[in-house]
Formats: sequence, structure tokens, C-alpha cells
Amino acid sequence: MGYVSGPMVVALGRMVLAVLAVAGLAACGTADLPPQVLDQPPPTSAGAAPSLVAAQPSPPTIRVDVERGASAGQSGPGAYRYDVEVPQLVGVPLHGDALDAMIHGVLQRDLGAFLSAAQDAQAPTDLTCTSHTVRVTSKLAVLRVDCTSSQAGVARPTTVTHTFNCDLARARILTLQDVFGRGSTYLDVLTTAARSQFPTDATPTADQTVAQGTAPVADNFKAFLLDRTALVVVFAGFQVAPGSAAAPQVSISYEDLQRYLAPGISDLLTG
Repeated sequence: MGYVSGPMVVALGRMVLAVLAVAGLAACGTADLPPQVLDQPPPTSAGAAPSLVAAQPSPPTIRVDVERGASAGQSGPGAYRYDVEVPQLVGVPLHGDALDAMIHGVLQRDLGAFLSAAQDAQAPTDLTCTSHTVRVTSKLAVLRVDCTSSQAGVARPTTVTHTFNCDLARARILTLQDVFGRGSTYLDVLTTAARSQFPTDATPTADQTVAQGTAPVADNFKAFLLDRTALVVVFAGFQVAPGSAAAPQVSISYEDLQRYLAPGISDLLTG
């Protein structure tokens, strides 16, 4: 072995120490960090992990437009006055205008019929339609409009209830045939439920009125509301209650109707 001088030994020793120090620092820097931190992607915002849940659409709001009008004279034959509230959907991203047009069209037909009859009436007549919001979700809007027409000198007014169960995704106003499956006996179920909720009367006329007004015919149950826990049927004045112009109603729970519902309706009700 060759001779190594003292200064060379010192220099070599310093080089070895420097190499060991650098290796030690690198090892310590890696060991001090948790393993998962090395592989974790940076947070999306404010340290929060990205969400995997899709944003749900917000329920619409209901705007009520009012149509008012009156004849030039307010006394004598042909005089009239009307005040009609028209509910309209605000915030429906798809086909909202189509639903609004359908709702407006129904009430416009009522108003047109009223004005036509009012011109031939022998006394002043009034029409009032009041809007009610029953239920609104991101999938379903349930609206009710009660219309009352009265004529001077006539004791009892005429009442009509319009119901609008709006399927927001499919831009349709639901009918009974949309809610219940084809071939089901849902009309018999509605008839039985309705008759059980009306008190029996001893007079043949009253019994016959209830029997006819609740017969298993779709037209008898056309005014319905998909409320939160039950289907509510609103009957026309005098349909099931002779001697009264009020609009009686009955409720049938969804639990009793579940087996008869059409595909997709349960999801619509629980939206």
C-alpha cells in the first residue's frame, strides 16, 4: 500500500462525513412524512375532498299572476266582474313554459265560459279564482285553484276546483291514468275509500247522490292532489253532498294505493 500523507487523510475523512450527512438528511426527511401524504392529490378547495354526489336541482317557486276585469257598468243585466289568480312556475329549467301555458289555458277557458254566460245573465255576476300551493319539490309541483261564480239574487254560488299535479321532468300535468297502472282496479279502491269517509244518510236522495258521485268512473275523481302522504280527491259542489255548494274532499293514503301505482310514480312522490 502507498503512503498517504496526513493532509490527504483529513480531506478524505471530510468527504466521507459529508456524504453520510447528506444521505442521513434525505432519509430523515422521507421518514418524517406519513406515507399517505406522499401519494395524496392536492385538495380541490379549502382542504375539502372532491364530492362524488351530483348536485340536485332546486325546487321551483310559484308566481301568482292576477287577471282582473269588469264590465263598463256594474248594475243590471250583463254586468260582471272577475278576479282570477293564475299560478306559474319559476325556476323550471326544462319545459317550464309549456307547463305554465297548460295551467293558464285551463283557467282561460273557465274565464271565457264565464264571460259568455255573463253577457246573457239577467243580473250581475262575479268570478273569483284563488290559487293555493299544496306541495313543491324538485320533481313535482302540486297546485290548486278554487273558482267561485256567483250571481245576484241566486242563493248558492257555483264552485269548481282545478288541480295541477305537474311532473316537472316530463313536462306533463298528471291524470289519474298517469298515476295508476293500466289494468289495475284503482277506481274500485277510490270508490270504496270515498264512500267510507262520507257519512251515511237516511234519505234515498242523499244515498243516491253519494252512490253516483263516487261510482268507479275516472271523471268522478279527476280533481285530485298528490299531497305529501296521501292522494286527496276534491269533489265538485253537489257531487256527493246534496244541498251544499261546498267542495268536499277525501284522502286515501299512499300505503293503501302503493300496489296500484304506475312505474316511476313512487319516486315522484318521494322527491
